[in-house]
Amino acid sequence: MRLLGLTVRLGGSLNGVRPPAIAWTAAILAAGAANAGNLVTNPSFENGTQGWTRYPTAWPTCATPVGEGQGWVGVRLACGVPPPAMGWRQSVPIAAGALYRVGVKFRAENLSAEGDLTLVFRGPAGVVWQTGVEAFAGKWPWSQAAWVVRAPSGATTVEVRVGVTAGIEGEAAFDDVLLEELAPAPPLEVVVEATRLVGRIRNLNQTNRGPVADLRTGGRVDFTPQLREAAVTAIRTHDVHTAYDLSLLFPDPAADVASPSSYDFAGTDQAIRQAQAGRFEVFFRLGESYGGPKSPRMSSARWAEVVRRVVEHVNGDFAAGLGAGVRWWEIWNEANGPLFWSGSAEEFYDFFARAALAVKAADPAALVGGPGMAGHTDERWLRGLLRH
Repeated sequence: MRLLGLTVRLGGSLNGVRPPAIAWTAAILAAGAANAGNLVTNPSFENGTQGWTRYPTAWPTCATPVGEGQGWVGVRLACGVPPPAMGWRQSVPIAAGALYRVGVKFRAENLSAEGDLTLVFRGPAGVVWQTGVEAFAGKWPWSQAAWVVRAPSGATTVEVRVGVTAGIEGEAAFDDVLLEELAPAPPLEVVVEATRLVGRIRNLNQTNRGPVADLRTGGRVDFTPQLREAAVTAIRTHDVHTAYDLSLLFPDPAADVASPSSYDFAGTDQAIRQAQAGRFEVFFRLGESYGGPKSPRMSSARWAEVVRRVVEHVNGDFAAGLGAGVRWWEIWNEANGPLFWSGSAEEFYDFFARAALAVKAADPAALVGGPGMAGHTDERWLRGLLRH
C-alpha cells in the first residue's frame, strides 16, 4: 500500500451558514513503490540476534527467550502478574517527513499479552512519537502485518521494536521485520460540498466503569463532572468488580433461576442510578471482570436463563424491577483471549447465541453486541462467531 497526500476543499453552506473556504492536506492509503531496500539489519534473524538488543536488558525470570538461532525470535511467558514490556529492538536512521512501509511476520500461542511491532521515533530532544502496527493476542499461525507511516517532524531515528506488553502467559514469535522508505506520492484532491445535513455521527465517547468508582488507594470518588466535561455519553460496565458481574448478581450457580431471592441486585441498581443521574447511558456488559470466573459456572442454557432474569429486572419488573430502560447489552468480554474465557471458540459461539436470544426475549427493544475482543486483528475468530 502507499500513503498519498490528500488535499480537501470544503465549500457550500450548512444550515444556511456558509463557512469560509477551507483546505488542508491529510493522508490516505493507496498503492505505491519503495525507494530503497529494507533498512533493518538482520531482519529475518538468520544471523541470530545480530543487530538487535533486548529491552529491557534484564528480563524477569517468568519470561524466556525462544527462537534465537532458529531464524526467528520470540518470548514465552509464565508470569503471575504482567511484567514490563519486553522484546528486541534496533535503532535505524530515518528522514523526518518521509514515508515508510513497516511490516512483520508473527505467530502466537495462547498469548495473554499484546504482541506487536512498535516504532519509537526519536529526535535530539528525545521521543517524538510512538506507534504500533497491529497488536495480536490469543492463537495465531504465522501471519503477516504491514502498515505505512510518515516519520514525524523532528525525528532523526526510529527504534524498531518487536515484543509483548502486559503478558501473563503464552508465546509470541517474530520474523521478517520490514522498514523501507517509499517514494513520495502525488496529491489527490477531494472536494466536499457541505450544502446539506444528511445525518449525524453518534457520539462514541464512552468509558469503562463509573461515574462513581472505588479507588485502589481506598475511598470513592464521583467522576461525573470530569466525564461530562469530556463529553462522555455512556458507561460500559466492565471491570467494576462489583455490581455487574454475573457471579455476584447470581452467587450460587445451583440456585433457583426463577426465584428473586437467588439474585443480589442492590449494587447493580445503585450503579445504574448513579450513571443515569449523571445523564450517562449504560452499556451493560453481561459477564465477569478481570480475575473473575473464566466460564459461566453453569451450562450455557442455564446461564442464558440467568441473563434473561437480569434483563427482566433491569428493564422490567422481576425482583422489584428497576425499569431503567437500558438499551445496550454486551455479552462477555475478550472471549478470544485466555484471560476471560477457558473454553473453546465453538463453545463460546453457542454460549453467545443463547445469551443474545435471552436478552431479546426479555426485552425485544434491547440492542445486543460484543464481545469486546482481545486483539482486534483476530479475524478468523470473529468470522466464526458471525457464521454461527
